[in-house]
Order: sequence, then C-alpha cells, then structure tokens
Amino acid sequence: MAISFDGNVNIVVSFAADAERFDGFGTVVALIAHDPSSPILDGDRYRVYTSASQIAADLALATPELTAGIAAQITTAFAQDRAPSRIILAQYEAGGSPEVPSDAIDALDADGVAYYGVALLTDSATDAADLATKIAARRGGTDPKYAIGAATLSGAAMLDGSIVEASGALEDHAAATDFCVQYHDGTGTGAALGFARLVARLGYDPDLGTAGFEGVVRGIEAYATDPTPTQRLAMEGADIELYGQFGGQPYVSPGVSLSGRPLAEQVSIDWFAIRFAEDLRQLKLRRDAAGKQIPLSAEGQEYIQSVFAKRLAIGEAAGKFDPGVSELNLPDPIPASDITAERFSGDGTLALLRGGRIFSLTFTASA
Repeated sequence: MAISFDGNVNIVVSFAADAERFDGFGTVVALIAHDPSSPILDGDRYRVYTSASQIAADLALATPELTAGIAAQITTAFAQDRAPSRIILAQYEAGGSPEVPSDAIDALDADGVAYYGVALLTDSATDAADLATKIAARRGGTDPKYAIGAATLSGAAMLDGSIVEASGALEDHAAATDFCVQYHDGTGTGAALGFARLVARLGYDPDLGTAGFEGVVRGIEAYATDPTPTQRLAMEGADIELYGQFGGQPYVSPGVSLSGRPLAEQVSIDWFAIRFAEDLRQLKLRRDAAGKQIPLSAEGQEYIQSVFAKRLAIGEAAGKFDPGVSELNLPDPIPASDITAERFSGDGTLALLRGGRIFSLTFTASA
C-alpha cells in the first residue's frame, strides 16, 4: 500500500552561491520519445512554445515533422483556465540508439532552463520509472533542483494498481511525494492528461496563493471504456488519479502523488525551500553591500530567524501553512564543526495547511 504521512515536513535548505532567482514554477516540460531515423523538432533537443499558434505554425511546416497527435496534446496546455507563460516540448531518442527521459532532463539542465513541472507523453511504465527516479535525484546535493512529475499510463497493470505497488514497480523508483500517475486509455489527447493537469494547476503563481491539484482539466477526451467500480477502487487505493466529471466539468481527482500526499503540499514545500534559499542569498548580498558580515554567533542566527519569519508569513498569508505552528531551530551554542566550516546549520518543520476535498454532511430541514 502507499506510505502514510503526517502534516509536518522537515526542512532541508541548501544552495549554490551562483544560483539566481527561480522563475520556472509556471513552466511545464512535456517529454516525448521519437525514432532517431525521423527526428521531430527539426532535430532540436527541445522547443519552447508560448502560444498555441506557435504549435500550429510548426505543424504546418514540412520540417520539423511534428505529428498532429503530439501537436494536439501540446495544444491542450493552452486550453486550460490558466494558460501557461511557456511550455517546453523535449524529446529523447527511442529505437536504434535508445535514450531515456532523464537524458532530455540532463540536456535542459545543462542549458540552464528553468522549469518545475515535467510530464511524460509516452505510455511507458519503464520510462515513467526513469523520470520519477531522475526527479527524485535532482533534489539532492548542494544545489537541489526541484520539480514534480506526471505520467499518464494505460493497460491492465494500471487497472488493478499493480503497475504502481507491485515489488519493483513504479512507486519503488520515486520519492513518491513528487510524482503522480494518471490512468487514461485514450490514444488522442488522453495521453496528455497528466501534462494538461500540471499546466492547469501550475498556472497559479505559488508566490501569491496555493492551488489544489484536484481540479478542472480541459481538452482531454473521455475514457474509451470507463473503469469498473472494482478497478476504480483498486486505482484509488494505489493513488492513481482518475479523470471524470465534477459539477458537469472535466475533472482530475484527488490531486495526489504516489505517496498519497496532496501535490499542492509538495509545491508549498518546494516553494519555501527555493524562496528561503534565495532570501538567504539576498541577506548575504545586502550585508556585503553595507560592508558588514553575518557574524557566526547568536546575532547572525537572529538575522536568519528574521528571514525565516518573513518568508513564513508570506506562506501563511498565501494559505500554505498553519499560522503560528512552523518553526526553525538553530543550535545554541553553535557547534564547533559549524564554526570551523564557517556555516550556519539548523532544522525545523513546516506545518502544512490541509485543504478539504470530501464533504460528508447530514442535513435535515423542516418547515
């Protein structure tokens, strides 16, 4: 079964000094596999789109050989209630000299491309596992790169949930809190369900608010064959997401990762880690500009606590965290190892504000 979790998340913030402000929260990458004998995108590793008209223009050209099916899937991104500022279509080779999705991710990272959502448009559990592993691995080291991923898959192993939870299956390859899987049996826009959902939800600026990840997703075809009640229960039990209707609107629910944690919570965690690291860099730069150091003492720790409090207040105002519960703990006295290394260290918790999804009421009215 999927792992259990509580409402608190440990904070681990590390960063490289040369990192700039992250502006990729609203950018989603769509990954596709292609035959190297017939490359699309004019042989480019990736292409950036800022409007549906650009996709139509590429489709009209003899080269790149962008298929109508792929173009339709990418176009769904711009049909969402919150159209993205840009989407990135990236390719990896399949066939004679096979690559995997992580090769395309490496190319984007090498070029310094900023993005946060990554969706697989290939119906391959093996490729989904590679992508999930890559997204988890990018979170490590002194310069973590945060992202959440999605893969839309079909087949019998999805219908009974075994594709996720059997020994060695997809859940074993992922950090589980940052990767989600959707079921769809369509061969058209259905393959873009996870991609379109990431676009629809990441269109909301996390600096200003907190969007739940259950929600309306437009432009996706209905199931060719609806899952049976038994199949639906099996997929929901494995934290596989389903597509249907809510209030007459096309809807994805419940908006969770493979761990069962709401994806909106993971976005809040990543937002805080990224922005807090940026705040600390700015603190250092301001002190440098004033000709002052950040003393490795209780005074320096107060500066850091102040930065933490300000960023936390922004997160609480945006509905990300329970007010007055989160904390940052800095050691007193500062460990000798930290003094030798000229560093500050500490730990803390973020108490995440949970959103209501299921409403169970008993209501009686009388004259």
